[in-house]
Amino acid sequence: MTDFFSYPQIIGYVGLLTYVLSYAFKDDRKMKTGFSVSSVFWAIHYYLINAHTAAFTTAIVCVRNLLSLKSEDMPEKKKLLFATIVSLLLVTVGFYTWAGPISLIPVLTTIVVTFSVFYTSGIKLRWIFFGVDAMWLIHAIVVSSYSGYAYAIGSLIVNGYMIAKMTKENNLKKLATI
Repeated sequence: MTDFFSYPQIIGYVGLLTYVLSYAFKDDRKMKTGFSVSSVFWAIHYYLINAHTAAFTTAIVCVRNLLSLKSEDMPEKKKLLFATIVSLLLVTVGFYTWAGPISLIPVLTTIVVTFSVFYTSGIKLRWIFFGVDAMWLIHAIVVSSYSGYAYAIGSLIVNGYMIAKMTKENNLKKLATI
């Protein structure tokens, strides 16, 4: 697809805007809710550009993010069970939508984030997203998702800014307690 403003790309740009704005929330619950809304747009975008592994893994991400909002209250065994079931579902989707090695990026990054949303928070969670977003930039290049390029670059910038801001705030709090 060569049109930067085709219908599938515009849907991706809406997903991009929603996703990047989600990083502006310091509250993890609000950030994850924003990611879920964004995932709906991204799933449609990827489906329309025939990146089916990304489309179906992103649809799973929407549900996973909403369910992870309750993860703080979940017992450890339930978190592990849920993350494992989601990961097996992702592997199954990857198998059935396999389009070559590029299909590994949506599957593997989504598995990493699946465990991360249940077991990490704050700055550590954002660092994981930073690495995952770098991998999605590679994916966007390969599948010609122009909105995906913008998403990855914008996400890396905004998330990097929030990591720096949150780190500075944490350091100031530590200094205040000395």
